[in-house]
Amino acid sequence: MLVLLILFGVGGGLAFYFFSGSPAKTVDHFFAVLKKDGPEASYVLTSTKFRSANTLQKFTAMLKKSLLDRYESAYWNSSTTENNLIDVQGTVATSDQQIPVELLLVNEEGAYKIDAVKLPLEEVKPRQVK
Repeated sequence: MLVLLILFGVGGGLAFYFFSGSPAKTVDHFFAVLKKDGPEASYVLTSTKFRSANTLQKFTAMLKKSLLDRYESAYWNSSTTENNLIDVQGTVATSDQQIPVELLLVNEEGAYKIDAVKLPLEEVKPRQVK
């Protein structure tokens, strides 16, 4: 009986993973939409809680100030799960910078959504080209 419960739990977890998508795929999709379609389209991929705390204008300003709006590629080097939140950490690359970023994901209605964006404490500034 215990073996069946373990197998069901693992199988259910794997089924959830495959049907809801991986956290890295969710984050990659978020940035691909940002790059292709802009902040308005990527804003829709955030959680209900995130949107209730951040207007589209505030979200757009955060992307611009952090230089995340200049996204070209990203590398995700770790993810952890705690209390129904998935913490994905990595680096976003622009044409001239590497920006450390941490995103919290939450599952809403069977799909991962961006619940928080954590950035370095210091303001990220564009590099001056000489």
